[in-house]
Amino acid sequence: MLKKNVEDTSLFVYLIESIITKDVMKRFIYLLTTLLIFTYGTVKSETFETNYNHYSAFAGDDENFYIGLHNGFVVQNIESGEAIYYNSINSNLGTNYIDDIAVHNGTVYITGPGGLYTYADGTFKEILLGSNGARKLHFVDDILWTFDGSSIYKYDGVNTQKYDIGKDISYRYEIARIDIHNKHIWISMFSNSNSKDYYYSQFKYINYRFAALNLENNELNTFTPFERGFESESSIPFQTISNNEVWVGISDKRCFIYNLELGYWRQNGILKLIPEGYEFEYRDALTDNNGDIWFSIIPIGSEYGENKPAVYSYKTNTITMKFKDKIADTNFTSLFFKQMGDDIFIYGHKNYYIVNGDSIVTINRNEISEKPYSIGQISKFNNNYYGMISKTDVFNKPIQFINLISKEKTDYALNVKSILPIPAYDAYLKDNNTELIMDGKALLISYEDYILHNGNWLRTDDSLVKRSFYENNYDRFENGNLVIKTRESLIGLRNGNANNYNNINKRVAENNVISDFKIFEDKMYVYGYYKKTDNNFNTFISVMNRGNSQIFQYNDSNSCLTDFSLEGGVIFSYVDSVSMSIEIDNKGNIWVLTRKSLFKIDENLNCEYIDNLPRQDHEYSFLMLYDIVYSKNKETLFGVGGNTIYNLNSNFLDTVNVIDQGLSNIKYFGACSDGNVYVTTETGGLYRVKNIRELIPIEVVPGKIELGIPINHVSYFKDTLYVSTDVGLFKVDNRLTSVEDGGNELSSNLFYPNPSTDYINIEATNQNISISSMTGTIVNQVTGETRIDISDLPSGVYFVRIGDRIKKLIKY
Repeated sequence: MLKKNVEDTSLFVYLIESIITKDVMKRFIYLLTTLLIFTYGTVKSETFETNYNHYSAFAGDDENFYIGLHNGFVVQNIESGEAIYYNSINSNLGTNYIDDIAVHNGTVYITGPGGLYTYADGTFKEILLGSNGARKLHFVDDILWTFDGSSIYKYDGVNTQKYDIGKDISYRYEIARIDIHNKHIWISMFSNSNSKDYYYSQFKYINYRFAALNLENNELNTFTPFERGFESESSIPFQTISNNEVWVGISDKRCFIYNLELGYWRQNGILKLIPEGYEFEYRDALTDNNGDIWFSIIPIGSEYGENKPAVYSYKTNTITMKFKDKIADTNFTSLFFKQMGDDIFIYGHKNYYIVNGDSIVTINRNEISEKPYSIGQISKFNNNYYGMISKTDVFNKPIQFINLISKEKTDYALNVKSILPIPAYDAYLKDNNTELIMDGKALLISYEDYILHNGNWLRTDDSLVKRSFYENNYDRFENGNLVIKTRESLIGLRNGNANNYNNINKRVAENNVISDFKIFEDKMYVYGYYKKTDNNFNTFISVMNRGNSQIFQYNDSNSCLTDFSLEGGVIFSYVDSVSMSIEIDNKGNIWVLTRKSLFKIDENLNCEYIDNLPRQDHEYSFLMLYDIVYSKNKETLFGVGGNTIYNLNSNFLDTVNVIDQGLSNIKYFGACSDGNVYVTTETGGLYRVKNIRELIPIEVVPGKIELGIPINHVSYFKDTLYVSTDVGLFKVDNRLTSVEDGGNELSSNLFYPNPSTDYINIEATNQNISISSMTGTIVNQVTGETRIDISDLPSGVYFVRIGDRIKKLIKY
């Protein structure tokens, strides 16, 4: 049953409908659960923006479609079209990226990096695997199998059994696929090279290794390239298992077999049985429910598009071409195969085919989708075949669901709610909400050329601008024109058009790098280095105006900037090391950070070195700092390195480690255009930096000091913070949501004493009161009390919420 978050008017209409229809009880329960979800703390549309379209999994039953997204999970009722969106913030679902969905015996199973969950009637329950997430789902009879990067899990509905193979495989490899066959698990592993998105989107396997786990004795067999007969870097178009033999196809048109019982590899001599005049087509192979292996054959010397299906039977040791009566049909081709229930679903070049025994049903692909639309993932449920119709120019963006047999189409209800042209997966708004920037993962490559300008999403085809979206560096002139940097240049962006700031005075054209830049009093300060000789590079700071003219350049001849040496692309000798970051304070002083030094250049070109900073235990004595950030409001230069924050204006080493303060790892540390510096954590905390010992929490979602998911980036525009997470972008009214730090008269009298060792007195009466730790855990909750015992709390910093006001409490 589907729960739905709807507007008040929709609830009223739905109530009237439920009274006049026959199925009153069912709709009443639907309405009740709809009302309940409002009380659960659903993220409201006025504070949350996301993309509901970037899907990763699709399934359904006789009542609902289930759509897995990169940033949540959607349930849409097939009959009514009503839909609801879930994520880890507004529900008990503990994963936001959905890897797989399966419906088995009436239960919906969901997997992702956050684990394995079941869904029923708006409720999610976790199946505790003891894992680091879960990937694809496999059912053998009523046994569920899944896996993470290093372990395999078996769940029988009650108990979980774990098979840990991580200790027996290289740390560079992860499990990418498992196949359960009799008493064996066939394990496919791929090199961990940040190619997860490619794996999930293309279903191809690169740099593969294999292993076989015997479930009777837990013996794991692994193989060298020599033992199996092909190299690890070969791509694997298909794998399939029958009769205790694993067929493995590789990209150079060879096929190998591994015998699970006998434990040896051989080349696939079975393919010699292919009918004369044909050869094996190395695209796909599938074992059906009878143990027969389906694959494609192609006339020798023919071209792509003439693939025909064939079947090998272990029982008769024969290869039979299927549907010979269609040989003359040029539209009849077989590219990929999928078992769906008792049917074989064949993906052809122009058609789909549903095969059951000797019968075949042809579905003309052009009749169900026309350009610029295409059919995405196809699933079988409710005795029907459903596909997702997506835009071809925007990968995995569902528009409609279609019944492939009846051709009936159902709109994807949340398509119209997709506010952003790309998902907020590792994305963030820059500066004043005019650009949505993303991290450039290959899976999202269709989206990176969008810019929000004057309220409209525009598209730019400038390749330099696209590449600059991968960078984490930008600034803006006083007239609002944006400047973003690539590795070697600065790009000015205005009205969706790009222009290159190409007059930076660099002495050699090649091998110039811009490390950082800032805009101060409508001038750009560009910090980088250029090639001086073959192995030597000089650092520079070019001061540019808005019109692309250089006003002044700091270099080794007039300031304390120095050179370093480079050979073979690897920096091996450091005089003062490579440029990293630049900041301009309110007085116009330039602060410069290199790998080895931090120094200040004043208006008279005098240099002051900050020499009290800790260094790494390294032969080059690198600083532990990796970035510097200036707060215009506090007139303080902060530094960050790991989980340590530095006050760089102090005359002594002044640092705080946020872990020691009870927070989790730092995710983001940066300044916004409101003049403040913000820090976020991997567990979803957002804090304004008053000083390094006073991090003022800001509630992104009312009532939650931490979201429970990482906050990737923070930007500011018109009294509003824009907070990016993997599920979407949150708008936070910065004037109202900061925890009071004592400067406000009303908040300073909420309770006393503060600090305290054993109790606090509450000034207000008849209020709901809660005390939370720095991580957001509620440690005490009462109503109407005027005196609260805190003697059992460990010493530290807490937050006391009294009604809708929050104040920091120090417990000694």
